Amino acid sequence: MCIRDSLKLLHPFMPFITEEIWLTFPHKEDSIMISNYPEFKDSLKYRSEKDNMKEIMELIRTVRNRRAEMNVPPSKKAKIFIETKNTTVYSKGKEFIEKLAYAEKVEISEKYSIEDAVTGVTSTAKVY
Repeated sequence: MCIRDSLKLLHPFMPFITEEIWLTFPHKEDSIMISNYPEFKDSLKYRSEKDNMKEIMELIRTVRNRRAEMNVPPSKKAKIFIETKNTTVYSKGKEFIEKLAYAEKVEISEKYSIEDAVTGVTSTAKVY
């Protein structure tokens, strides 16, 4: 998807701005209004990335719910240990987890044995 397609998608919501930007680019049509609307491309669906992000979001939701149940304020950071077989998925989303789950540090491994820790379980991971 290029900037021209993005302008075409934005045009119904921001017609004057997108028209001005459109006129600065070399183009065949006289106006963005009469140009063809972008067509759907199946290659831009990113199915696996979407599923990976759902797993990360589920983990963040679990951590935040446990923190809320225990009345832990967001300002208090905690270390998070993630036990999962999908270590690559959670490693790629480590920054999101740190920021959105209010974590001081995130460690990811296939096996942890931590006793007396608050635990949360998702469909693909166990978080301490």
